[in-house]
Amino acid sequence: MHNVVTLKVCLSDHLPVFALRRFKKTGEQGAAGTKIHEHTSLKYRNLKSLNNELFAKDISETPCDSAFVFEDTDDIVHSWYSFFTNILNKHAPIISKRVKRKIQPKWFTNNITHEIQIRDRLLKQARASNNANNWSIFKLAKNKVTQLIHLSRVSLGENNGIRQLNENGELVTESRSIAEIFNSFFVSQPQRLLSSIKSTFCNVSLLNSLKIKIKFEFPHISPEKVLQMLNSMPANKATGADGLSPKLLKIAAPSISSSVARLINHCISTNTFPSRWKVAKVTPIFKNQGSVEHKQNYRPISVLPIL
Repeated sequence: MHNVVTLKVCLSDHLPVFALRRFKKTGEQGAAGTKIHEHTSLKYRNLKSLNNELFAKDISETPCDSAFVFEDTDDIVHSWYSFFTNILNKHAPIISKRVKRKIQPKWFTNNITHEIQIRDRLLKQARASNNANNWSIFKLAKNKVTQLIHLSRVSLGENNGIRQLNENGELVTESRSIAEIFNSFFVSQPQRLLSSIKSTFCNVSLLNSLKIKIKFEFPHISPEKVLQMLNSMPANKATGADGLSPKLLKIAAPSISSSVARLINHCISTNTFPSRWKVAKVTPIFKNQGSVEHKQNYRPISVLPIL
């Protein structure tokens, strides 16, 4: 409340009380110069109630091989994903959670997250028991979290992402515009590099006259090999744009290894590559040289679908 006062003029026996409350629009500057951000929603799969055995059983009973009624590779992949995600949505539905930001700053490490969970659990215990010893344990955990956050901020800095870019002399601050600038810049680099390469060899007829007997081809893959690769995959591997995490693929590996092997072999036989597997999550990483406002000083890191 900004101010609470009583009005000295009134016809009744009691003076009326009213309050004045200030509202600020999202995007306005706060009193300390900080920007007021609106909360956003983060969608993710709820794996807490996932029953591994039931999920694997339903996947094994799903006719994923029916996807191969199509001839086009993209149609096959789309159909295969439809079979898989229908079962996945049943056992691990996508839920929405209200958060302050979608991406945590670099200093917010996994260790800090773990200690915060311990602190919150101890707080619940202290409130439930109202025991002095439990409150003392909670305060120690609280101080530990505060110290970890401080040390992490000092060592890694307050890097909350790319705030602005200098594009042709103009500062760009809108997030979508910054993403589009990086996208255009990164996709243009291969062509720029190719045009800068000047070949000094021009005797094409000599190359054509050579009888090269070396033959290269991709061998087909077996379901056993696919199963081995899925099981040996690190559980902390990043999830691609298709939303299939290593944990889910490892659980379903015995049931999907045959259809995945058939899908890969189809790509090899038809010399095609699914469009869905070309979509990547791209993150610009600063090269630690030059200005942070220039796109040339960033390199792209791509996360492709695991399959």
